[in-house]
Amino acid sequence: MEAGHFGVRACAICPGEVATPILNRRPIPVSQSDKEKMVQPEDCAMTVVFLTRLPETVCINELTISPTWNRDYVSRLNEQIPKA
Repeated sequence: MEAGHFGVRACAICPGEVATPILNRRPIPVSQSDKEKMVQPEDCAMTVVFLTRLPETVCINELTISPTWNRDYVSRLNEQIPKA
C-alpha cells in the first residue's frame, strides 16, 4: 500500500507445508508419501511466475498456498467421522 501509487506491487505468499529439506529437522519424521502430497517447491515457483504475469492494474495482496491434502484438515475430519 505504501508504494502502490508508484506502481509497485507486493504480495505476501503464505505457503502451507512445502516438501523441502527442512522437514527432515522435525522431531516427528514426515513420511515420503506425506511429502509427496505436500506443496512442492516447483508449485511455489509457478505461483510466483503467475503473480509476475498479472496485468499491471492487478495486485494480489496476500495468497495462501496449501496442499489439496491438508494434513491438519484431514486429522480433524478423522476425529469427526465415526469409526465403524
